Amino acid sequence: MRKQQIFLILSFLYLLAFIGKESCLGQVKPLFLPVESKAPIPEDFRTLSSEKYQQDLASIDKSQKKKKQKVQSKFYLQSNFIIDDLLLSGKVLFNDSFTTYLNEVADVILSDDEELRTQLSFYVVRSGAVNAFATNQGNIFVNLGMFAKVENEAQLAFILCHEIVHYIENHALNRALVSDSLNSTAIAKNNQLEKLLLAKSNYSKEQESEADIEGLKLYLSTPYAPREAIKALELLSQAGVPGKANWGPLEEFPISFPDTIITRNFYSPDSLPKIDSNDLKEAEVFATHPTIDIRISTIKEKLAKSKLNNGSLYAVGESHFKWCQEKALDEICHIFLLNRQYLEALFLSAHQMRLKPEDDYYRWVTNFSLYGIAKYGLHSSISNSIDEYFESLIHYPPSIQAIGYSLSKLEAHEIASLSLYNLFLNKQLHVSSHQAIKSNLLYAFIDNTFRAERYLSLEVFERDSSWVTSSVDSRKIWLALGDDESFKKTWKIEVQKHELKHRQQPHKYASKNVVTFIDPAYYKFDLRNKEQPISYLNGEKKQIQFIDQIHQCADILNIRHEVISPFNLQENSIESYNELSFLKRIASDITFEDYNVVPVDYDLILNYLDQKDIRYLALAGVFNLQLPKEKPLSGLAMSLLLPPYLPFYIHELVAPRFETGLFTLIYDLKNQSVVDKYLHYTDKGDSDASIKSAMYYSLQKLLK
Repeated sequence: MRKQQIFLILSFLYLLAFIGKESCLGQVKPLFLPVESKAPIPEDFRTLSSEKYQQDLASIDKSQKKKKQKVQSKFYLQSNFIIDDLLLSGKVLFNDSFTTYLNEVADVILSDDEELRTQLSFYVVRSGAVNAFATNQGNIFVNLGMFAKVENEAQLAFILCHEIVHYIENHALNRALVSDSLNSTAIAKNNQLEKLLLAKSNYSKEQESEADIEGLKLYLSTPYAPREAIKALELLSQAGVPGKANWGPLEEFPISFPDTIITRNFYSPDSLPKIDSNDLKEAEVFATHPTIDIRISTIKEKLAKSKLNNGSLYAVGESHFKWCQEKALDEICHIFLLNRQYLEALFLSAHQMRLKPEDDYYRWVTNFSLYGIAKYGLHSSISNSIDEYFESLIHYPPSIQAIGYSLSKLEAHEIASLSLYNLFLNKQLHVSSHQAIKSNLLYAFIDNTFRAERYLSLEVFERDSSWVTSSVDSRKIWLALGDDESFKKTWKIEVQKHELKHRQQPHKYASKNVVTFIDPAYYKFDLRNKEQPISYLNGEKKQIQFIDQIHQCADILNIRHEVISPFNLQENSIESYNELSFLKRIASDITFEDYNVVPVDYDLILNYLDQKDIRYLALAGVFNLQLPKEKPLSGLAMSLLLPPYLPFYIHELVAPRFETGLFTLIYDLKNQSVVDKYLHYTDKGDSDASIKSAMYYSLQKLLK
């Protein structure tokens, strides 16, 4: 009896161990886990833009001239909505390790000014750009690119001092009052939030100089080393190069080649075009910012007079800074992939692999970058955009130009062949996305003009070399791949998939799954108003109504759904906020045309699907334009010749002119494909009935 009990216990323990092992094998931990925000959600994120605008309006001095009041009102309207677009974009972090550290540095700087400290909020932005900026509302944003670039905490502190002065002196508003330089039309055409904010914060030379000088005074009141202020400014001259300070050009191509192939056509930065120094001097005359040399010279003079030399590099902690810097590099690589900035990702990952040769994440980044360039290059419909991407290399720093010019000399199939070779070479990358991009790229070869027999038949290799260029011998790459058993196995699977595809129906909506609408958008423009064409306030009201209309239509059609939106966020609803940020990141990686490209967050998506009862993401939005009235002379002539036509001509002159559109896109997370897309266009207005009708039809179309 006792033996039976022992046997049962051992069997049970073995079963548990087996189940645990199977579950571990079934779900591989992603190589990259992005930093997430933590509760509580700041009030900046929970207050409507219209409410912030009303608060700012109340602060305007009514005794000023009407024109000045109008400029201030316009500035507050635009700045509140643009800044809130950034805050709610999913790119801004709060209460995480980065912002906690940033706020601790700010505490050191403002330890003697508690009142000012309470007015300021410091946030970190998921952006690889080396930049920091302040707003008139007291928000100071520091990009992850800045975290990666500065060499120590003291340099970061000086950057913060500079931005704090911009806020203290109210530079953004004063600049608007002087020049009324905010161009609403340009803002309406530009959907890049950072560029909008930079345009809004386009300070004058005098303001930048003041921020340097007064910022230095504030900095010298801290325990940080004075000389680091100069080094911080010197780093800004490297702002165009991602990653750490003083990262030079790569000594070798960051991609593996078969032993039988010699790496050719790899450009060195020295061989690239140089910018004439006279052009730089000429440009300085028209620049809005003083050159770095002038700014450094000014700071050196001020430091010489202060005669302060002692100070430390760290006040909060070196270990925390180092962690933030390394994690920032991880995040920046991920951002570059999402933005399809593959050259920057290759450059950064190559440098990190040199320092961390065993780091699987950066090896994966290199593989995905090459895959991205190859996959988009194989699509003839978008190959022109890739060509334009390479043609724009002149705007990149030489160290990145070298990678770009090298790859631009290859054909799409050559880059794809190199990508495949690197993918199969790195067998140690045991993540789902690695296998997915291998299969996806092979399938692209099979489905593209480059047929299977073209690559696998040795007879073709011998007699047909017209498709092999002098830069990379693709034939030898494929011969090397042919010796790989895992490659042969994967190739056969993808050939079978290709044969089955033509017999299968495309993926359709499965009603048992949840459709998740991500932050539905609503844009209203009044093009009759040249000074302020964007109807911010009406757009916000309509956006809230649009969310209700989506709920109503989906309920009528019995579609299981949810709408995740920043509206009505509560202080502790951090899970909803992080989920929204994650889904927005996925949405940014979705193209309206279904190019069947593996998402950057593929591994994270698989984990998400295991935890959530959803499958479909829905992007939905409305745009409404009120156009200027036309006064056609032909109508006037017609009414004079035919008097009965006169009422119609008068109606044409008086009636408002509109263009309205509604779009929806349903994306299948499980199969990474677009299930349905719909665009409704009309020359009518955006009445509640018309928008609800169009939304109902788009969802009904999904069920058919």
